[in-house]
Amino acid sequence: MEASNNTTLSRCAELTYNTEDLLVVAIYILIGVSGLFGNVLVIYVILHSPKMKTVTNMYIFNLALSDLIFLLHIAMITTTMIVKQWIFGEAVCKIFFMTNAITVFSSALTLTSLSVDRYIAVCKPVISQKIRQPRKAAIVIMCVWFVSLLLSMPIILYAQRKENSGTYSCQVDWPDPTEIPAYIIYIFILGFAVPFCFISILYTSVIIHMKRAGPANRQRSTEQRKNHRKVTFLVLAIILVYVICWLPYWTFQIIIAVLDLYTASFSLPLFKVTTVLTFANSMINPVLYAFLSENFRQAFKEVFRSRCICRERIRYFLQTGDRNEVELDSTRRPGHVSNQTEAVSNEEDKTEGPQDGQTDNGGVYTGP
Repeated sequence: MEASNNTTLSRCAELTYNTEDLLVVAIYILIGVSGLFGNVLVIYVILHSPKMKTVTNMYIFNLALSDLIFLLHIAMITTTMIVKQWIFGEAVCKIFFMTNAITVFSSALTLTSLSVDRYIAVCKPVISQKIRQPRKAAIVIMCVWFVSLLLSMPIILYAQRKENSGTYSCQVDWPDPTEIPAYIIYIFILGFAVPFCFISILYTSVIIHMKRAGPANRQRSTEQRKNHRKVTFLVLAIILVYVICWLPYWTFQIIIAVLDLYTASFSLPLFKVTTVLTFANSMINPVLYAFLSENFRQAFKEVFRSRCICRERIRYFLQTGDRNEVELDSTRRPGHVSNQTEAVSNEEDKTEGPQDGQTDNGGVYTGP
């Protein structure tokens, strides 16, 4: 018992925090709460607004879903930072790394699909109506998740909880440590570099095509061309923010893996900063939708407006319900109320006497 108490006290003594850790935890919580709210709102308006059910928005829905799952990891990261160990068990450790890897791949592949969709919509207007259909977009999205799962298999196999001096950690335990750089480069190439190359080529073609007003482009109405520019600019902004937030992370990961700088003094602070940036990307996306898309902005306003209207209606029904309950109660007990009222009326007659213009109600309660 005494040994147990000493162990507990020693662990409590280890739970010391510096300003850097507290700041990182606070930033994580801010990003997590804001990002979860924003992405849930995006998913809600796409599901509940008929005008938002477009092919492009199906990909945005999938991106918001990936961001939502990715942001859920913040709860486990911040808890581990606070208690200084992994407390969620072996199964959750595997789920943590599995969903993390899958969402990394799914986000990159979804952005690639968005770029392909924009390329077809702008550069191939003749076949656009045949190819850009909700059913085909749904098939593409399912393929994105399936491919993401396959690409994540190595990390799923080796993720596990490990014990060291009475504390637990969740990590990827590679059979051979020399495989770590190879796997990081593998994720970088398939989860960032290759999609980014495809996106760059497709968007370069889109921008060139939009600058050249060809015959097919001139046949479109001014409103159609304007809508295409707006959607294209929105998707381009999403991609640019993704690159800005993820490129520092992958650059840092490759440098420390190839040069074996894991024990360097700057490794941990840089890891925290670059990781926070990746989560910030998932928080920023809903903000981009709100500022750069008129349709999303109006849909968000309708959600908040409907919530205010519902709140007012509930308050109104509660108030009117109270009145109706009093009136209903009075009708349910006419004899009791009638006797009380008649007694009060007789008492008033005795004290004050009849007044001019007063009529007899026969002892029936009519309210004040």
